Amino acid sequence: MIDLLIYGQLTIFQPNIGKGLPRIKYVEQAQATPATDNRVSRLAELFRRYKSPLEPYAKTFIEEADANKIDWRILPAISVVESTAGKHVPKHSPYNVFGWGCSTGAKCIKFDSYPDAIKTVAFALGNKRAYKEFQRTGSIDSLSRRYCGGDSKAWATKLKKVMDQIK
Repeated sequence: MIDLLIYGQLTIFQPNIGKGLPRIKYVEQAQATPATDNRVSRLAELFRRYKSPLEPYAKTFIEEADANKIDWRILPAISVVESTAGKHVPKHSPYNVFGWGCSTGAKCIKFDSYPDAIKTVAFALGNKRAYKEFQRTGSIDSLSRRYCGGDSKAWATKLKKVMDQIK
């Protein structure tokens, strides 16, 4: 029997019924069960509202967010802010729905597919040193300073608004 479960910062205590030291189990991320996890359908609905080409990839967004330990709403929100959920992308980089590697007057990074873009950006946000502050704090403001430079406060405000729509 486990006496103490730790989910990130949420701690659940179960009284120690047996003798001896309490048994502790740390779980990095609480995973929803398939029966209760409606994130894919909620995300698909968001993309439907935008008439987005990303709707078939809702599950990929969730899987990559979970695999890289980032909020599952961040990548979809970035895609909405940067490309209206994939509807307005650079001609030379049709799968770059995140504005990844784009700057004024520069060509954006090219991806081979939507899943390639989703996996690449999710991995970077969750693992690359450039996003260390964001990884540590989960702060959208710290993400925006690194992700878009320029008017990061306005970008962060837009991102938060879209993330709130996904809840």
